[in-house]
Amino acid sequence: MDEGPPLETVGLVGGDTGVATAVRDSGWRPVEGAPATVLEADPDAVLAVGESALLALGRRCPTPPILAVGECPGFASVSGRAVVTALEALAAGDATTRTHPVLDVSVRDERAGRACLDVTVEAAEVGRISAFALGAGDRSLGSLRADGVVVATPAGTHGYAARLGAPTVAPGTGVLAVEPISQFATVRDRWITADGSVTVAVTRDEVPVQVLADDRLVAEAADDDVVSIARTGRFETVVVPGASASPGRGDAELEKH
Repeated sequence: MDEGPPLETVGLVGGDTGVATAVRDSGWRPVEGAPATVLEADPDAVLAVGESALLALGRRCPTPPILAVGECPGFASVSGRAVVTALEALAAGDATTRTHPVLDVSVRDERAGRACLDVTVEAAEVGRISAFALGAGDRSLGSLRADGVVVATPAGTHGYAARLGAPTVAPGTGVLAVEPISQFATVRDRWITADGSVTVAVTRDEVPVQVLADDRLVAEAADDDVVSIARTGRFETVVVPGASASPGRGDAELEKH
């Protein structure tokens, strides 16, 4: 185990007693708790049990690599039974890491939150059409009428964006997928952009518009408001040959409301 990075302290977010016991029995010191508590302990690696734990950690752009445990669509993950094997591979230098972007969300130039998977700007009432003007970097992508717009990271293209028909984007490509929700048009628009930022301006305020980051309501927007979405940081997840399941498309419900 001296061939790879030293592993002494292993963080654990997700509250799985069985995983913590396995880590402790294998000679590592587990630190359990909320993301902030775990990261303050300066762990050598962090276990995230479940998607919620993984996203909560990722939004903090942590330095130590994250080993996803259980079902985490869009990310390579291991089963609870494979945690010790995966940590041993990481310590021995037999594991690799993947880098994932973190998105910062602002509305009216005020920071609203962060996202690891996607940002959704949509009409707050089901089935109500709004209108949006889209931009990427310093260029215009055009205008559209739709229920909303999803901006997804590569990992996010395995979730809600996939159910909307967005193409799957490989991790590490450094691009964002922009996908309308129920666009009112004969030919649908969609974009894959390498720009570091995307803007969604609300151009019709007949219905309330809400902004969600990783399916969490973070802000509301009105006519002429601009929602800015920009890469702000990154985090790494652990990939263990023979132990990590490939990221697959999740079973995200089509309806976000």
